[in-house]
Amino acid sequence: MVRFTGRTLGIAALCGGFMLWNAGLSGQTSSPPAAGSKGAVIGTGTFTAFVENMDRSLAFFHDVFGMEVPPLPESGAGRTWDYRYSWVRDSVFTVRSLAELGFPDEADACRRFIQRASAGHADELRIAYGIGGERRIPEHELESLRGWRGIGPVRVGNDAGAQRQHDVLGQVLDLAWHWHERGNTPDDDLWRFVSALVERAAREWRLPDRGLWEWRAEPRHFTHSKVMCWVALDRGIRLAQDVGRDAPVERWRAARAELRDEIEARGYDARQGVFTQCFDDLGLDAALLRLGIVGFLEPGDERMMRTADAIVAQLGERGLVRRYDADDGQPGREGAFLPCAFWLVQCLAEQGRVDEAREAFERALQTRNDLGLFSEEYDVRAGEPLGNMPQALTHLSHVLAAMALERSER
Repeated sequence: MVRFTGRTLGIAALCGGFMLWNAGLSGQTSSPPAAGSKGAVIGTGTFTAFVENMDRSLAFFHDVFGMEVPPLPESGAGRTWDYRYSWVRDSVFTVRSLAELGFPDEADACRRFIQRASAGHADELRIAYGIGGERRIPEHELESLRGWRGIGPVRVGNDAGAQRQHDVLGQVLDLAWHWHERGNTPDDDLWRFVSALVERAAREWRLPDRGLWEWRAEPRHFTHSKVMCWVALDRGIRLAQDVGRDAPVERWRAARAELRDEIEARGYDARQGVFTQCFDDLGLDAALLRLGIVGFLEPGDERMMRTADAIVAQLGERGLVRRYDADDGQPGREGAFLPCAFWLVQCLAEQGRVDEAREAFERALQTRNDLGLFSEEYDVRAGEPLGNMPQALTHLSHVLAAMALERSER
């Protein structure tokens, strides 16, 4: 949580959003970034449209956070999920955005929340928590209520909170590494926590999981999940070496090498020349846009560039991006997933494809509503938002994409 003059603003919960310094709010815990400094975004260029609606966005997030209304359905036939919780993945995006924008205190507070919520035990780390750190968010349907436009069922709670999602391990380790890069050294408690997460990645990467899309069908061997286990091992090795901690680094290196070999052999289709959604599969997944972003590949690696092009060709829809084409067993056809549109921008920008990145960025901006807020998904045919509204992950991905685009244009 980030506190501004008696207000508590939720970050990384579904109906929360990202925090930026605002001239109309006093008592901020960190001073605003100085103009021209790292993290100073108030100005011209890429960020102009982003900043224009910030006053209203901050006030709106404060009000919305207290609402107890589930989000819009993700399709006209259903896909009604309750996401009014704090998701570790979104929290990591929040920390990265806050740190990049010059708010180290708030970023560190969010990082510590993740550790506290899991009681400091890696085996107890869940992928989502209640707003107060609750571990149980059981899902049930409210049969007495009709959903938006009569689309139901209306759900309270979310069983995905108890899923196995391997990518969270890599998210937390990547967070710890970037926090260290900013001049912080993990204390004994944090080191025990992150090293235990590395052990989990080494031990569990061979198991199927539900992936970051919270797959409700049978678990699968998602390539992105495997890559994030690789990230957990990689960042654990770097941390151990950099801070001189005692750790089984050679065993971790061996596990990292074995995992990379598996990913490149089974998560890559040589005939198409692209990475695939799952091991030994041919389908694509927009989460693969992040392989270069997290450092598994160099952004300009030919395989990564072909994968990005294939995702645009097969999952692109009127300039936006859907998550996947696979049958997930859920009713109806979901819309374009807006965080993926901004991941595409970041991917293209880091590949030096600035004109394409700019075009994708401008198209994604067109999905904002009249308050300058983004939803989770977008129905390109009807021109309407779908899913969570507003969606923290979309806004956070917007921040990181804008910063990547600005760097590429320097």
